[in-house]
Amino acid sequence: MNIISFKFIFFLVCLGLTWNLSVCDETNDEASHSLDFHKDLPHYVKNRRYGEFLYASDKYYDSSRRRVFTWESTSGHPCHQYKDRPEIDGLDPEVRRKFKQREEEDRYELKHPCLWEFDQVEGQNNTFKMYASFTTSDFQDVREYFYAGADDLKFDRQRRQPFTWTQGACDGPACEWLIEPVYEDENHNKFYTIKNLKFGEYLYAAEDKLKYSESSPYRYMYLGRRKRDLRSPQRRVFTWKYANDNDVHTDDTAHWLIKMSVVINNNH
Repeated sequence: MNIISFKFIFFLVCLGLTWNLSVCDETNDEASHSLDFHKDLPHYVKNRRYGEFLYASDKYYDSSRRRVFTWESTSGHPCHQYKDRPEIDGLDPEVRRKFKQREEEDRYELKHPCLWEFDQVEGQNNTFKMYASFTTSDFQDVREYFYAGADDLKFDRQRRQPFTWTQGACDGPACEWLIEPVYEDENHNKFYTIKNLKFGEYLYAAEDKLKYSESSPYRYMYLGRRKRDLRSPQRRVFTWKYANDNDVHTDDTAHWLIKMSVVINNNH
């Protein structure tokens, strides 16, 4: 082999290595940004099995923790349209009137409790802190992180209760969630699993028999022509540890559509 052939082969090898490294870098970069989440923008989180929205309720577990449920929009509107939200559905007429008045004020934006925002944990692909940023029924704007409760707050031996934390910052793996794609439907809607890093448990929407029910002095109300029973229980959510993590792929109660929301201002 003469020196010209050797140099030519050496050139091809170097070119191939350079191309391969470039492709690998692009592939890894694409994988690290594979989730369609946008920092500081609201998203809704909808359960695949029940078609209900994850939301932070007005019902407290204690002074530091807010209960989280799923909720089906009664008027058919997606949850980011503030005229239809769980707290308004269940409040007395006077509070509903105040909400409507505040909603009609110029430049005042009421934030819906089933909108969530995501902060990526530094240095960890597909790992996020989730928080609810919304207006409460007493018109306070709050930002509360979603986290998995400790063992002494479990619902039973298998089911752990998640809450939003009302006391400010939330640090550590109990507040961090691994979010991975699991399913895409025919309309290209992407569903994800949401796994708590501290406990290795997946978020899921519980069956009907475990719904949360609370008495209300107002039995019925009407939304348009539709009659709503205000005593309707709300679906609980828990985290659950599967015997095999692959089992979550076939359990659609643990599949969540996470989609960026366009906040609608009804005044314009």
